[in-house]
Amino acid sequence: MLTGIVLSACAAEEPVADASTVTLASCLTDNGWTMYGTERCGHCKDQKSKFASAFEQVTYVDCDVDAAACTQAGVE
Repeated sequence: MLTGIVLSACAAEEPVADASTVTLASCLTDNGWTMYGTERCGHCKDQKSKFASAFEQVTYVDCDVDAAACTQAGVE
């Protein structure tokens, strides 16, 4: 049974981004780009998954957590 638990844990790991995705994420952040979203937003989840592990490089503001920053940025 332990094998099943270990395999399940390994399958849940975040996908690793390729080099071009990491470069894109770094470039966006270096140029002042910020992603505003929420954990419940399907489009946001889709974009985050496309960045895979490179999403760590993206400046992200969760509007459910920091509504004031999103309002100030004009996010509706």
